[in-house]
Amino acid sequence: MVTQYAEVHGATLINFPYSAVLMSAQNNNTNYGSNPDFVSIYPTTDWAKATGNTLAPVTIAAQPAYNPVTQVCAPNDAPTLISGVWTLGWTVRAASQEQQAAAVLAAMPLTVQINSTSTPSVNGAYTTNPAQIEMFAAQEISILATGNFTNGQTTLLWLDNGVVFPNTAIFVAVAKAYAVYVTECELAIAAGAALPAPTVTIA
Repeated sequence: MVTQYAEVHGATLINFPYSAVLMSAQNNNTNYGSNPDFVSIYPTTDWAKATGNTLAPVTIAAQPAYNPVTQVCAPNDAPTLISGVWTLGWTVRAASQEQQAAAVLAAMPLTVQINSTSTPSVNGAYTTNPAQIEMFAAQEISILATGNFTNGQTTLLWLDNGVVFPNTAIFVAVAKAYAVYVTECELAIAAGAALPAPTVTIA
């Protein structure tokens, strides 16, 4: 990791992070060449001599423990002087709902294998992305409202994996197992716990 530097005056922070570009600007846009060693050059500049400022290396503190689903951990904007060492710490804050949803989605298993002992034709891997979750919900709403799938029939081709549901009853059983699995995954991810087994067996 490349060491970052701060411009300081004793125990007072002046600029962070310090760079060759800033050194040039402080010294009447002096051209120090391409990719200059600004750490070595800085003490010789008119700016440093006039201000008495110096450059100090910045140590990055160890990242604290945090829950990557419910929290966000980001480096602070500026270092502080701790026991004589300029140290860049971290801030842990609560993640937004959008960030939490994205983190859960990223950690969610791609599929869940659902097997039926009574209707093995519906056995298959069901994708757990938001589009499929909404599709399951839409079909369940249609069944509750009309007794049929959204296609107006009592059979349905599930395009996600090619399974053909022969009736609404077995679909409801699969949908329930699917919903329980997704919920268990979300709760486990939020708690930092182990994910449930990616295979579910139903009647």
